[in-house]
Parts: sequence; C-alpha cells; structure tokens
Amino acid sequence: METIDVAAMGVAKEGLVLDLGAGGGRHALRAAELGYKAFALDLSPDGLLEMKSWIESASQGSLMVSSIVADGTSLPFKDETFDAVICSEVLEHLENPKDVLAEVARVVKPGGKVGLSVPRTYPEAICWLISKEYHSAKGGHIRIFTRSALHRLTKESGLKLQGTSYTHALHSLYWWLKCLVGVDERDLWVVRAYERMLLRQMSNRSGILNQIDKKAGVLFGKSVVIYARR
Repeated sequence: METIDVAAMGVAKEGLVLDLGAGGGRHALRAAELGYKAFALDLSPDGLLEMKSWIESASQGSLMVSSIVADGTSLPFKDETFDAVICSEVLEHLENPKDVLAEVARVVKPGGKVGLSVPRTYPEAICWLISKEYHSAKGGHIRIFTRSALHRLTKESGLKLQGTSYTHALHSLYWWLKCLVGVDERDLWVVRAYERMLLRQMSNRSGILNQIDKKAGVLFGKSVVIYARR
C-alpha cells in the first residue's frame, strides 16, 4: 500500500521513477507495476533485500526494480535523470532534510514530478505525547513537521507545489493504540486484531477499509503528502 499515489503523479509511460529512502520498496514496486523503470534507493540494504525476495517469490521476476544502496544526501545520479522522485516517510528521520530535498530537485528533470510525505503534525504529536519510546528509538523520528514548514522546504529547494493530501487514518489509530499499550507490544489481542485488519486493507486497494481510510484521511490521516514538480 502506497502513501504517495504513484498512478496519480502523471508520469509519462516508461518514465524513470526513483523511490528515495525506499525501505521495502513499496513505491518502487508500484511504479514497476505501472510500467515505469523503477529505482529503489536506501541507505540500509535490509529492506532492499526483502524487496528482491518478494519480487522473486510473488511476481516470478515479472517486475523489474533496480536497487541501490546509497546516501540520499549524495545521490549517485547525474542531474535531471528522473521523470519522478518519491521520498516517503524519510525527512522526519534526518538532521538536515534540506540536503535531501536539494538532491531530489537536482536529479528530477525540468517539469518532472515529486511526491513527498511525512507524518502529519497532530497525529505525530499525540504519539510523542503518549510515548517517549515511540520517538526515542535509534533511527526513529527526530522532528515533527508542520504542513507550512514542509511547504517552505519544498519551495526553497526549487520545486513548485501542486497539491496536498492526507492519508492513512487507520494507521493513526493503530499507532495511538501502540503508544498506549507499548510500542513493542505485539501479543495483546487488540494489537494483533488491528494488525490483521491493516494487512487486509493493504492487500486490497479498492476494499471497504481503504474507502474508510480515504474518507477519514482529511480528519486524522497519519501522513501529509505533498505533490510538486520541478
């Protein structure tokens, strides 16, 4: 399940799409499904190895995604390489998000599309308020963005804003629950039941749970999504 709607970004057929900070590569995989030439880049190889394993087992090699281990502040690509760049749930982990956005602006083509997402201000603030454990883990979230701050950083990097949306309302409820009972708590029945529900939602793009999530996103979606272009 994507945080950023790759299909709605309006990338030309067979365009080059970079998923920066890809983790398990969900956006790169979606781009490949749509027929784009997809690149998944992350500083850690663990998620990329998981993505490769999933491709081999689930798609029998029918999806092609190039995986690259690299630092987002120094991308190993020439200027104006990509038709679209996606950077989802990455900037909140960084000491200097400006450096990554500068690289995003550098490697996307003129007129190219950019999709950014970070945790939304008030759902994230509630998590921080309820649980110190939530944001004190190594490699965890070190900042809370406001929408205006994200807009400002986007513009300062030389990108032009095109739209803003909110998503993953059901994930807000999940993380509030986790913060209340313990972030690492996995055995409590209500946590297991909620996780099963989220798995059903993520496996069905058009199901009723996704419709609920979409309608509730405006009120308490966990992520704010910014669409922009170079």
